[in-house]
Amino acid sequence: MAIKDYQSKLQEHLSRLPSSPALSEDDMRILHTYALQFKPTFQELKSLQSIFIDFKMWGQVLELSLPFKNKDALLSHYKTLHQQLIKEGRHYSSQSLREENQPHFNYKHLPPEDIILGTCPVASEKTLCCNLQTLDAARNCAFDCSYCSIRSFYPDNSVYIENNLAEKLASLKIDPTKTYHIGTGQSSDSLIWGNRSNLFDALVDFAQKYPNVLLEFKSKSSNVNYFLGKKIPRNIIFTWSLNPDIIIKNEEPMTSTLADRLKAAKSIAAGGNLVGFHFHPIFIYEGYQQDYAALINQLLTGFTAGQLAMISMGTLTFTKKTMRLIRRRNIKSKVLQMELEETAGKYSHPADTKAQLFRELYQMFRPWHGKVFFYLCMEEKKIWDQAFNFSYASNEDLENAMKTAYADKVQNLP
Repeated sequence: MAIKDYQSKLQEHLSRLPSSPALSEDDMRILHTYALQFKPTFQELKSLQSIFIDFKMWGQVLELSLPFKNKDALLSHYKTLHQQLIKEGRHYSSQSLREENQPHFNYKHLPPEDIILGTCPVASEKTLCCNLQTLDAARNCAFDCSYCSIRSFYPDNSVYIENNLAEKLASLKIDPTKTYHIGTGQSSDSLIWGNRSNLFDALVDFAQKYPNVLLEFKSKSSNVNYFLGKKIPRNIIFTWSLNPDIIIKNEEPMTSTLADRLKAAKSIAAGGNLVGFHFHPIFIYEGYQQDYAALINQLLTGFTAGQLAMISMGTLTFTKKTMRLIRRRNIKSKVLQMELEETAGKYSHPADTKAQLFRELYQMFRPWHGKVFFYLCMEEKKIWDQAFNFSYASNEDLENAMKTAYADKVQNLP
C-alpha cells in the first residue's frame, strides 16, 4: 500500500486508539512516523501505543533514532525491550516518580434513594473471599494511589458523601442473632473525610447500637483525632494498608507516611480498640524482602498479638478495565512493570510467584502464628495451601472463621 493510500487509513486507526495524556505530541509524532513508514495494522499500532505508554509510565525515554528494516523488526524490537524491562523488575529511587498536587474536591450529597450497604464487588467462587459487606458512606478518594481506579470513576473530582447516614443506618435490618462484618473502605478511604456530614457520629452510634456488627475502618490515613480520648465501641476495628516507605513515596504519594499510619494505629490500640494491617498490594521490587522484613519487625515490636484482629495479604491484581484506566492517566508509575498472568478473569503475578511471596511474609510473622487471624485476599485455595499450609473449603467457611476470630478478640478486650 502506498504511503498516500495508507495516510487515510492511518487517520482512521489513530481516531480509534484510546486517548492517552501520558503520550506527548512528540511521542505521538514518533508513533505516527513509524506508522507511515511500516504501515502496521490497527491492532499492531494499538499494541505499539500501549508499549509506548508503559515506557513513559516507567520513566523510559522515547526516541526516534533506530533504523528498522521492516515492520516485523520494529515490532519485535519494542516487544523485546518491553519484556526485558518486565523481567528486570521494578527499581525505585528516593526521588518520587509522582509529583502531582492534591486537586480541589467538590463535595456533593448522595441522593436519598441511594443504597449504602452492598457486598464485596470482587467476591468469586474461583477464589476464597471473606464475603465482606460494604458500607459506602463516601465515594471517591483523595489519595489516588497508582494502582487504584476509584478516582477514575469521578473525573470531575466530585466526592459524594452520605448526608443522611444515621437515617439510612437506622433503616437497615440487622438480625441480633447474627454476626456481621461490614467494611467502610471500599469506595473511599474510611478515615480521610473525617466527620464531614457527621459520618463518624453516625457510624459510632450504629456500632454502639449493634454490638454484633464488626465494623471495620480501612485506611491509609492518620486522621484519628476524632476517636482519641473517647469511649469508642469495641466492635469498631481500625485497619491500615501498609507498604514500605519507598512504595508509599512512589506509588501512594498523597497518603499518610508509614510512620504516621503506625502512630495512628498505636494511639487507637492504646485506647482499647483492635487494629489490623493489610499488606495489600504487596510490591515486588529490588530490595523488597529487606524492606518488608523491616516493616514487619516494626509491627512485631510495636504491637502485641492481643491488640491485633488480623493481618491480610494480597498482590497487585488488575482487570483489563483497570489496566486501561491506569494507562490512560498521565502519571509515572511502575505498577504494571510486572509479569501478568490471567486467573479467574483478573491479571496478577503467576501463581508460583504469589505463593512464594505470601509464604515469605507469613514466615516473617511467625511469633504471631496462631494468635492473629491471617488471610489472603482474592486468592485461589491452592495458593493458600502453598503459602499457609492450610485453606478453607469455601467462602462461607472463611467468612465464619474470620467473624469468630474477630468477635473472640473483641470479647477479650479489657
